[in-house]
Amino acid sequence: MAGRVGLDPEAELYPQLAAGMALTAFHTVLQRWSDSDGAENPATLTERAFAVTAPALDAVVRS
Repeated sequence: MAGRVGLDPEAELYPQLAAGMALTAFHTVLQRWSDSDGAENPATLTERAFAVTAPALDAVVRS
């Protein structure tokens, strides 16, 4: 991830935080899907999760 946005992963927080947010989004999607006994569409849940997190993920801040 750091390479894609031109950041040093050792010096910048963004790559690790962005990866953590993505993993949390997927975890939340899987939990919601599981809690619904498969009734909710995981693709739709994923789109919704990343719509919520996108503004933060798009805000690359360099130190």
